[in-house]
Amino acid sequence: MTNEAGLADNSTTVLGSVQAETNIQQSAPVDPNTPPAQSWSELLQGDQFVDGWADRLPGELKEYSKTLSKFKSPGQLMSSYASLEREFSKRTNEGVSMPGEDASDEDWQSYAKKIGAPTRDDYKISKPSDVPDELFNKELVDRTLDIAAKYGLPGKAVEDLVAAYSENLTGMLHEEIQAEQQAVEQVMSTLKSEFGNTLPSQIQKAQRAAIAVGLDVNDPSIGNNVSIIKALIRVDEIIAEDTLQIPGMAGGNTYEEQYNKVLKSEDYNGKNGMKKQMEAATKLQGLWQAMNNG
Repeated sequence: MTNEAGLADNSTTVLGSVQAETNIQQSAPVDPNTPPAQSWSELLQGDQFVDGWADRLPGELKEYSKTLSKFKSPGQLMSSYASLEREFSKRTNEGVSMPGEDASDEDWQSYAKKIGAPTRDDYKISKPSDVPDELFNKELVDRTLDIAAKYGLPGKAVEDLVAAYSENLTGMLHEEIQAEQQAVEQVMSTLKSEFGNTLPSQIQKAQRAAIAVGLDVNDPSIGNNVSIIKALIRVDEIIAEDTLQIPGMAGGNTYEEQYNKVLKSEDYNGKNGMKKQMEAATKLQGLWQAMNNG
C-alpha cells in the first residue's frame, strides 16, 4: 500500500514518508524566562549535554544559546573551538613570514612592524639590584636592545634574557668572591704556622715593601702568594738595615732617602712631562706611606 506521495507506508528511505515528515518536531523558541542552571553539572548527563542545556546558560552566555545548542556534548564544543583557533591563527599570520638568512635590515623592520613587535624605545631594561655597578655593561645592554628591536623580539623575552645573563654574572661573582676568601684563609693559615703571633707585624712589613717597590697589594697574584709575601717581609727588613737599594729607583737605600730623592727629581718637578710627573707622585705617595707605617 502506498500513500499519496507514491511511497510505501512502511518506507525506510532516507527521506522517509510524507507521514513521517509531518511528524518532525520543530524546536521551540528559547524562553527568556528559563531559569539558568545553578551549576555546570546540571547541564550534563554522563558525557552528553542534557536536552535544552543551551537554554539554561547563565549570564552573558545566554545570548549564545541558539548557536551553542547544536553541540550535543562538551567534546563537540571543544573540537569546534580548536578548529576556530586554528583558522584564526592561519588568517592572522597570513602573508607574514619570518625573513630568511639573506634578509636585509629593511626586511626585518617590515616583519617586526607586521607582527606588532615593540620598537627600540619600548624596551625598558635597568640594572638588576644584585649586580655591582662596575659589572653592569650598559653598552652591551644597549646593543642587546638594538638587536631585539631589529628582529622583533617580545619585551618579556628580552627581560628574561637580561635576567638570565645577570643571574649567571652574579653567580660567577659570588663564586669568585668565595674562591678569593678561601685563598686568603689558606695563605693566612700557612703564614700563621710560620710567624705565629707576630704575623700582624710581618704583614705590615710586607705591605711597606710592596708600596715602596710599586706593587699592588690588592692583586691576588701578589697579595695571596706566600712566597712573595715572605720575600717582601725580607725586603722591608733589609731596607731597614740600610743595605738594599729599592728596585726601580736610582741611588739611596732607605725609604726616607728614596723619598727625598724623588721629591727633588726632575720627573716630580714636571721637567719631563706630565706622565713622568704623575708616576713620580705615585712613588712619592707610596714611600710616604711606607715611612709612616714603619
